[in-house]
Amino acid sequence: MAFHLLIFVALLWTGVLGDVSTVKNLEVMEGHTVSIPCHYEPKYARYIKYWCQGSTFAYCKVLVRTDDVPPTKGNVSITDNPAELVFTVTMTSLREEDSAWYWCGVDIRGGRDDHAYVHVKVIHGNGPQSVP
Repeated sequence: MAFHLLIFVALLWTGVLGDVSTVKNLEVMEGHTVSIPCHYEPKYARYIKYWCQGSTFAYCKVLVRTDDVPPTKGNVSITDNPAELVFTVTMTSLREEDSAWYWCGVDIRGGRDDHAYVHVKVIHGNGPQSVP
């Protein structure tokens, strides 16, 4: 019984059982571009999505939202595809200073926002390239 509870807690912690999910760790070469998919449940199709940076979700800084016009700020852009239940965040020209914890978030009006984390580590490298 305790073993099954441990597995459930581990799955919940990694976002497998959550309503928003994404990759958990990424390593990207400096200067490259990365696109990160954030998957969500059908109930969130009409909600605003966002991308924020910070070591904890409660204090993360929102970088870009799907209702921004245009939905791009600096080297970060966001697009939502409700038909596929995924929003995608693209970060270009990455620098080592961009290494951080990031969060895919869904703005739940009047409630607690749903979210999933990803740790991005930018490794010193050369030249602009893309990582799918």
